[in-house]
This record gives sequence, structure tokens and C-alpha cells, in this order.
Amino acid sequence: MIDFFEFSNELLCLANQQGYFTRVNPAWTRTFGWTAEELTSRPYLEYVHPEDIAATLREAELLRKPGHETIWFENRYRCRDGGYRWLAWRVSVVPDAQQLVASARDITDVKLQTAALQEAEGRFRFLALQAPVGIAQSDAEGRTFFVNDKWCEIAGISPQEAMGFGWMNALHPEDRDRLIAEWLEAMAAGRPYSTSEFRFVHKDGTARWASGTAALIAAADGTQIGQIGCMQDITERKAVQDALRESEERFSAFMNNTPTLAWAKDEEGKILFLNRAAEEMFHFPNREAWYGKTDADFWPAEVARRFRENDRQVLESGLPLTRVEESVSDSGNEYHWMTTLFPYTDRAQRRFVGGIAMEITKLKRAEDALRHEQELLRSLIDVQEEEKQHLCHEFHDGLIQYAYGAMMALEGRAGDPRYAAEKPWLESIVEKLRKGIEDGRQTIRGIRPAVLDEATLEVALEDLVDQFKSTEIMITVKYQGTIGVLPKSLQTAVYRVAQEALNNAKKYSETDVVRIVIAREGNELKLEIRDFGVGFDVAPAKKRGFGLRGMTERVRLLGGECKIESTPGEGTRIAARLPIAPEPPPAR
Repeated sequence: MIDFFEFSNELLCLANQQGYFTRVNPAWTRTFGWTAEELTSRPYLEYVHPEDIAATLREAELLRKPGHETIWFENRYRCRDGGYRWLAWRVSVVPDAQQLVASARDITDVKLQTAALQEAEGRFRFLALQAPVGIAQSDAEGRTFFVNDKWCEIAGISPQEAMGFGWMNALHPEDRDRLIAEWLEAMAAGRPYSTSEFRFVHKDGTARWASGTAALIAAADGTQIGQIGCMQDITERKAVQDALRESEERFSAFMNNTPTLAWAKDEEGKILFLNRAAEEMFHFPNREAWYGKTDADFWPAEVARRFRENDRQVLESGLPLTRVEESVSDSGNEYHWMTTLFPYTDRAQRRFVGGIAMEITKLKRAEDALRHEQELLRSLIDVQEEEKQHLCHEFHDGLIQYAYGAMMALEGRAGDPRYAAEKPWLESIVEKLRKGIEDGRQTIRGIRPAVLDEATLEVALEDLVDQFKSTEIMITVKYQGTIGVLPKSLQTAVYRVAQEALNNAKKYSETDVVRIVIAREGNELKLEIRDFGVGFDVAPAKKRGFGLRGMTERVRLLGGECKIESTPGEGTRIAARLPIAPEPPPAR
């Protein structure tokens, strides 16, 4: 036993129940620098690292319990130079003796190597998890055992679903066989996997394009032990490429099928592009007939000089130039052309002049026809309002007056004692007539209230707001500046826009507040109507109903502009701007 203590390289010691070493072998001095007297004269816990004392005590307590005659644990022991070394302990209770027998192995190097490996793995995982590209690792057989979050985002599957060969299930059916064959071939040949483009199909059915490469991981003896792959999401790049190709195809299709003449020239005036319409207009049989030539090759000197001056003006100013020209044919017909020149540069910063020329004869005629139709529509709206006014007057002065007279007569008879027996019946008829008269008046107010013809816009809008008192909507009207007297057509348009907006708010918006603001700025009237309800999608709503289109059309026909802005959940804003033009004289 003494020889074993003296010559063993393992740390051996005896300890008593009071927490002191009673004997240590020379290996302790060689390892820690303390003498045997120093180690046995102090409680052994004084040498234990402060962070390990609690765990050491817990392990020691186990020796007091039945069935724990031997324990194993690890802790750090202090050296004379102040450093610490890791020990792996084996402690046993000597039967029928109040002492412990312990041996310890110095595992500091193993601990440091393990910590370094864990640190390296931690750095790798941290970098891999933070990397903006997808990273995956597989073993020698090709089974995946690690993927980072970016890889999962691109592939559209979870890390668990990607493990082993599960990642193959997320590949696009059109790319799966090719990609797997390429990957297996690279692994079998023991070479890195070259760049390849392929698609993943997410669970929602969308596809993401990816570009991937893989490098081999080899052991010290060169044996392949796995692969590490890198994957980048190239969906946006593919989309840009597809969009560019589609754009070029659209440009070519548009240029070669539009009746508009189009061309491009360099700084020297040489023609670089003509579309099909231009070739046909000037009877060019092919590209060779015009490419690289100038205007001087086809036009009289004065015309070519004017074209060249226009090109120089565009190049020097950097601004487009638009001209409208009239020409008269041999048959005496008048034609109109609109020509636009514009500068542009390529990637090498070379300057060019592009041009388009469009015959606008039909457009000019269409503008004249549209102007006539607008005037006709405006007249029809005025006539319609006049007819509403006439109808309301007739309804009020005729039917309602007759009904009112009948009601008065029946009320008189109901109050006559001679007809006391008929009084309940007469009062019932009077009540029905009274409700009918009130409904008729409300109908007149809805069709065209008299106040619209007899008062100012302010009074008319007050009457309109009064019609919505029975609702739970609080309506406020604010006037900025003095509105003054307005043309009847303008006043009617503002009233109708406000009426339609309030009706829509009542029916659909679920709002409890509507704010109307009217301002007169010079010769312009501005109207804004806002609610704070559920909102709606404007585009489809305009297609479904006439109300929104009617508002914008009324304003447009008066030379103004009406904007309807709404977002679901954020309410609706209607903004109209109308010029205040003098009231035209009444038609005779």
C-alpha cells in the first residue's frame, strides 16, 4: 500500500470525516506544487474552486447514505501558482474505519480540449444560424443532420423534416430527379457539388428558387466523413431575369405591332432602330435599308436639317420635346401628327435620341366628339334636375295639397258632435292621411328639396344634415371662408355628392361620425367628406354601383376632379375640387 502511494502517478489520498487529508502521495506535489504538510494541514475544501464547493459537498453527503459506499465526481483544485486543474475523483468509504480513500485523475487537458471543441462548434452554429444563406451538413452516407434557419426558410420545411433524406421531399417534382442524381454522383466521385439551380415547393404551394453548392468534409487521413452545403435564395433574381425577358418580349411585341412610328438615333444622327410601322411607312424592305443612315439620306436638305436641330436640342437640354404638326394631303384632307423626342443613355453613358410619332387626326376628332357628349350629358343632368324640380312642385302643389285638404275636412267632421259615432273611424283616416302627407314631403326632400332652389348652399346642406337626425351618425359641416352665392349647377353638384356620401355612410360604413369641410379659394370650391367606419376597396365598388361613379362624373362634367380614397378598416375620404364658373344664361 505504501509503495503504491509513493510511486503511483495517480493522485492518491486518505481523508478523515473532519474534512482533512491525512495522507497524500507525491503526485499531489508534482501536480499542484503544494507540499504534503500544506495539503494535510488545511481543510481540503480550501483548495477547491469556489464555484465547485457546493457540488463537492453534495457529493460527499452521499457517502453518509446507505448504498453509496463509492462516489464519482469532478471539480477544480487550486495550484500553488493560483491556477486550477480539473480532477476526476473516485472516493470510497473504508468499512469500519472513519476515513475515506480517494483517487483522482488530472483531466485538465481533456476539459480544455472539450471546451475548445464546444466553443468551435458553438461558433460554427452561431455563424451558421446567423448566416444570410442556407447551410446544411450531412454525414458520409449523405444523411442530413444539421440545417440553419435560413435553409429552412428557403426550403419551406422545419429542421426535423429536413433530417436524413427528408429534405428531398420538398424539392420541386420537375427538379427532384436531376438534383438528386447530380448530388449522389458528386458524393460517389468524392468531389464537391457544383453550383446548381433548383426549386423548393412550400406547403402553401409557392415555389422558391435556390442555388446550391457543397464541399466535402474529410478526416485527417483523407477519408470522406460528410459534406457541408451552402444554399442561396435566388427567387428574386430569377423573377428579375424573367421580368427582364418578359419586358424585352413585350417591348418587341409592342413596338412591332403599334401603329405609332418609333425610332432611335445616336449622337451623330445615325438611325439605330425603326419599328415595323416606320419601316412600312417609308417602304423600307429590311433592316439593312435604314440601319446606320441619317435623315439626310431620306429627306430633303431643309427637312433633314430641321430634324437634326431638334435632335441636338433634346441632347443638349436633356428634356423631351413634343410637337403637334398639321399636314394637308393632296386630296385636301387635314391630318394631325404629334411627335415626341426624348434623350436616353445606355450603361456606357452613351447618349441617344428616341422618337415616336402618332397620327392624332382621329384623336382630335374624338376629343371634339367627347366635348360635345360632355356638354350634352351636362345638359341632360340639368334637364333631369329641372324635371325633378317640376315633379316635386307638381307633387307638392297638387297631390299633397289635395290630401291636406281632405285631411282638414275629415278633421272637421271628426270634431262635429253629429258624427260622434264615426269619430274613431274618421280619426283613423286622418292619421293615415297625415302619415301619407309626411311621407310625400320626405320623398320630395329626397328627390329635390325646395331649399336647394330657394336658398344658399349652407342652408341646403343644413337641411340635408337634418334628414339624417334619425340615424346615430353625428354629422358636422365646417365652412372655411365665405362661400357666397354659387352657380345653381355647382350648388346642385355639391349637394348631390354630399347626399350620396351620407347615404353610403349610413348604409355601409358603420361610422358614428361624418365630417364635411367646404372651402372657397378664389375661383375654386373644395369639398371634403370623411367618415371613420369600416372602409372598402374602391376599385371593385366603382364597378358594382352607380353612386360612386355618379359623384365623380358630376364633378368631372363641371371641369373638376373628385377623388375617393378608402382602405378597409380605416374609413373613407371623398375630396372634390370644382371651378366656380359663371352661371350660363337660361336656355330660350
